[in-house]
Amino acid sequence: FNYQSWVGVGNASLGELRLGRQYTVGQAFVSAIEVGAWRDFGVGALLRASDNYQVSQQISWRSPQWGGVQLGASYSFDAGDAPAAGTTGSATHKLYSLALRYEDGPWLLAASWEQANAVLLHAGLAGRHPSAAQLGASYNFGVARLAAGWSRQRNGFVGRNGGDGSADLQAAGLKGLGPIEFIDGGRLDALYLGVSIPLNHGELQAQWSQARPNWDWQDSGARAKTSQVMSLGYIHPLSLRTSVYAFVAHGRAYALDAAVDASQTTVSRVAFGLNTRF
Repeated sequence: FNYQSWVGVGNASLGELRLGRQYTVGQAFVSAIEVGAWRDFGVGALLRASDNYQVSQQISWRSPQWGGVQLGASYSFDAGDAPAAGTTGSATHKLYSLALRYEDGPWLLAASWEQANAVLLHAGLAGRHPSAAQLGASYNFGVARLAAGWSRQRNGFVGRNGGDGSADLQAAGLKGLGPIEFIDGGRLDALYLGVSIPLNHGELQAQWSQARPNWDWQDSGARAKTSQVMSLGYIHPLSLRTSVYAFVAHGRAYALDAAVDASQTTVSRVAFGLNTRF
C-alpha cells in the first residue's frame, strides 16, 4: 500500500473523506505532474513537499470535480515525534495542507500550501513554522508531455523527509526537518522541469531540478551551494502489467536522503529493472 493505511467514504456530490495514514492533498495534487518517478531523482528530490511521504493520524477531503477544478484539504493531529526527556526542542506535531488542481484534456495545473506547527529550537527563541508553497503544471502535446514546478520551502521540510539530521535534533523530536540552518529561518527555493516522449511503444523521460538555499553553514561559514538533480530514463512495456526500465541520474551538491547538507556531495546512479503491477 506504499506505506498508506486509510479508510474513506465518497459521495458524487460531496466528495471523498479519508481517515488514517495517507498522502497530504498537497503532495497528491502537485506530484501528479512528475515525469519519471525514479527513487531519489524524481520531482520530490528537491521539491520535498511532493516527495513520496505519508502522514499518520490524518483526515483529508477531496471535492468532486467542478468543470475540471478540484479542491483538497488535509489535517494531521500528530505527524511528529515526541522529544526525549530533558531536551529543550519541541516536536512538529500538527500539519495541515490545502490544495487546488485543474485537469482538462491535455492540461494539469496544481497549487498547494502546507504548514506545520511551530518548532522551538532554543529557549527564548520564537517558534518557526515549517511550510511549503508549491505550483505545478503539465501539458500533453501528444508527441511529448512537458511539466514544470516551483516550490518555496521555509523553516524545514514539512513532510519530515529531510534525512535523520544530527543526534541532538533527533532527540528533540525534529528528525527529518533538515539541517539546523534550514530549520532556524532558512529558505529553499526549487524549480523542476521534465519532458516525456513516446518512443518505440515505450516512453523516454528526462528531468532536471534545482534548489537554491539562502543560508551559510554554521560550522564552516561557507555559503550553501545550489543543488541540481537530473535524470534520463526509458520505460518499455512488455504487457499491460509488466515493463522494463533503465535510467541514469546525477546530482550536484545533493544528498540522497537529506536533499541538502553541509557535505555538498556529488552523486550518480545507473539502474535498470523489471516492474510488474498487481
